[in-house]
Amino acid sequence: YMAMGLVGVPVFAGMMAGPAALFGKTGGYVIGYIAIAGVTAAARAAFSLFTDEARGTLCGLRGEPDDFLVCARRAGAVWTVGAFTVAPTTLTVRVEDLWERLPEAARAFDYRMDVVRDPHAKDTAADRAAGVVRETRTGVAPDARICLDLARGGGFTLTLTPTTEETS
Repeated sequence: YMAMGLVGVPVFAGMMAGPAALFGKTGGYVIGYIAIAGVTAAARAAFSLFTDEARGTLCGLRGEPDDFLVCARRAGAVWTVGAFTVAPTTLTVRVEDLWERLPEAARAFDYRMDVVRDPHAKDTAADRAAGVVRETRTGVAPDARICLDLARGGGFTLTLTPTTEETS
């Protein structure tokens, strides 16, 4: 696409072409595609560390440019959700969004949630000094909403593991 525009094919906004169009005031949008490709590849590589590539599913759940990104990865019936943020914020993970992406036979009605996250100002002094907060919750239902407060530049990894064999 960019090469076509550079050689004179009018593919840019306003049917423009050539280096002046690419490096002009709207060229940053087009050049941004290269940066997004790198971010996507980096996120995919990061999540491949958590699960088996052959059985997993990777999906972007939410994101805002220059604000935050939330992605999820599934291996069997276990979900790993990861996020990072630029500014302090509260991010919400809806378990139902993940549950609905599972094959019906793999859906459970009770999950254990393990969270590893960066400390936030609301955490204890000991947690802030340690540099990481680990939390575990049991009895997490498919309709749960998990809210996590994140500091500037913070992030989390959340793992949801089924604890029952019941299916829908």
